[in-house]
Amino acid sequence: MSITKMETEEVNNAMSTLSLDEIKELTDINVIQKQLRLLNEEETLLDQELDSIINKKDEYEKKLSTIEGLKMKINFLNNSSVNLLHVIDKTVQVSDNISCKVRSIDLEQSRVLKTISLVDNMQEIKNYANGVEMAMRGKDYETAAGYIKKYLSLDPEILQKIYISEENKDDSEANTEVPTKILEGARKRLVEIFNVEFDAAARSGNEEIISKYFKLYPSVGHKELGLDKYAAYICDQLVKQCQDKMRITENISEIFFAELLIRLYEITSTLIDKQERIINYYYGDGYTLRIIQRLQNEVERQGILILNAFLDKREIERKINDIKMSDSNTSWKNNSNADNTIVNPRELDVILSEMVLISQRTFLYNNFVNYRAMLEVQKLSRNETDKALITALGGCEENGLVKDSRLSKKVDEIQKYYIKLEEYYISKNIQKALKIDEYDTRRETSCSVEDVFYIVQKSADRIISISNINVISSLLKIIGKILNKEYIQYFLKNIQGIFNSSDHNKDINVAMILLNNIDVSCVYINKLADDLNNKIRNIFQFTNEENEESKTLLIAINSLKDNSSAFRQVLNKWILNCFNEKIKGKIKPLLSESFKEAKYILNDDEYAEQDSNNLFVKHLINGINKLITPFKNTFTENNYNYILLLFIDYLNKEIERYIVNNYKFNQLGALKLDQDLRSIISYFSSISNMSIRDKFSNLTQISNLLNLEKLSDIYDIWNSNKANNLSHISSNEAKKVLLLRNDFTQEEVSQLKI
Repeated sequence: MSITKMETEEVNNAMSTLSLDEIKELTDINVIQKQLRLLNEEETLLDQELDSIINKKDEYEKKLSTIEGLKMKINFLNNSSVNLLHVIDKTVQVSDNISCKVRSIDLEQSRVLKTISLVDNMQEIKNYANGVEMAMRGKDYETAAGYIKKYLSLDPEILQKIYISEENKDDSEANTEVPTKILEGARKRLVEIFNVEFDAAARSGNEEIISKYFKLYPSVGHKELGLDKYAAYICDQLVKQCQDKMRITENISEIFFAELLIRLYEITSTLIDKQERIINYYYGDGYTLRIIQRLQNEVERQGILILNAFLDKREIERKINDIKMSDSNTSWKNNSNADNTIVNPRELDVILSEMVLISQRTFLYNNFVNYRAMLEVQKLSRNETDKALITALGGCEENGLVKDSRLSKKVDEIQKYYIKLEEYYISKNIQKALKIDEYDTRRETSCSVEDVFYIVQKSADRIISISNINVISSLLKIIGKILNKEYIQYFLKNIQGIFNSSDHNKDINVAMILLNNIDVSCVYINKLADDLNNKIRNIFQFTNEENEESKTLLIAINSLKDNSSAFRQVLNKWILNCFNEKIKGKIKPLLSESFKEAKYILNDDEYAEQDSNNLFVKHLINGINKLITPFKNTFTENNYNYILLLFIDYLNKEIERYIVNNYKFNQLGALKLDQDLRSIISYFSSISNMSIRDKFSNLTQISNLLNLEKLSDIYDIWNSNKANNLSHISSNEAKKVLLLRNDFTQEEVSQLKI
């Protein structure tokens, strides 16, 4: 009987709950029977397992025989392993003994080598000491410095051991001076001698001796001292040259102080370049920074002296105060008729140029010295012991130089003065140009336009040379304000005066010249802005259009162009006023007279006569010529084109109104209208360099509608115009035009699906 897995688990569970003793104590027949059943089931399971084992007897016997065979092999391997282990143990013991002896020998050998090295070094030091003494007696300081250099190049630990061994000598040897003391003493004496000889050579200006001892300081371990001594010497030379230049009183240049400052920068830059190779060779890479730091401190002092002298001699602060006082009294702004020169513009022109030179060359010098200092810092940063030199004189870690430069602050102060003086210069010269302006009817513009933009261009070129983005930005915006408030407004005021006068016909040519002035000024402003944009890009070499500096300058340049756009809008307003005053009122009477000659319901004979005479077109063109010619002869091309567009626009509307309200057409009449329009368009094209045809699009569409052979043809024209966005009239307007044809009925036109 087969028993399922689940049943087996139940039997096991039941059996596990009662022990043999518990079964013996059972009295309930049902429980006893249940337990008996479970025991029978368990017995059956055990029988089955035994049967299964007995069936596999042969297999188990084979495995046991295999295991017996392995037993012999394992015993053999065990015996072999034991023997091998004994051999390895003996080998390890021998190796340990040998390595111990080798380590001992190596230790002894290293001690012997160190002792030999120490003895050799002691002997070398003795030789150095003897050599130094001999060289010092013979005043051969270069040789003595060479021995000191070799002595200092030895390992500091070895020197310390030698020093200790010399200190521990017994009393019998105490009287003998030890080599290290001889060398240290000689080192101190050499430094003293170098200082004395260097100072004496510096006073006499002996460059050869100065160079000789400058090169010897590193040999005795005093690099910083040598660099400081040499820096002090070249700084003294720098001061003497500056003071000698400042004492000159004859044949002084107009930009004397700028030239003096430039000379200071050039000498300093040359000294840095000249000394770099020598310092790198004798002192090491990066040590030129010490010279740069010392020189920069002296440049700061001398530069400030020069700039203070400039401010004093040029009376800058007095000029600024005078301008501020007059500014508060509005005596030089908005008053171009007053002769109120506070500062002579010719004198101011030179001062402004000098200020720009000062600012520009300071900017270039700062870039140079900061870059060179940064290179030296990078070299020093490679060695931890040299890093301390970077900030030793109070400089920043980036380039070793002082961040808040007093010289730069002084130049910033001068730039603030420059902004005010340049503003005054531009404003005053524009006022003078307007005051002496002349109006020649043979010219398109008056003289002031060229004069003013010569002044503005000159100042703008000077402004962008100052190399300060904030100053450039401020002054470009100031130029725009001056052109608006003092220049363009001057023309507009005069134009308004002419049109407001009772007899403005007399001065209409002057008004047109003033309008030309504004037009040409708009062109010049855009040209100026584009020119400045190109020059600024070349000067500052912007690689990223999105950086703040680039954006700042772009905003300033665009502000100039914005002024041009604003001036153009005002100009167009006054040209429209001129058109309304001089032309608009004469167009309707001209059309009325001209259309008297027109007839559009024609037979063949009448058509031929109209075509040969063409009286309508001749009369109209003749009248237009009389109206437009004075403007064509006087206006600039832009102004003339604009007033011509106003003329054409108004003429189109009036012709359309006149045709729709006063005429009926047959097919020949429509053909004659088309010829008349083509003649008018051809005339306007001949008196302008613009594309004129599209300005007559409405009339052209009307003519096309009137020239339909049959009403159904409209669908081709209408759909084509719609597809190409050429339709300028609505479907209702088109139907109204079609009703002008006497052969198209109201019913037929109303049924059109357009």
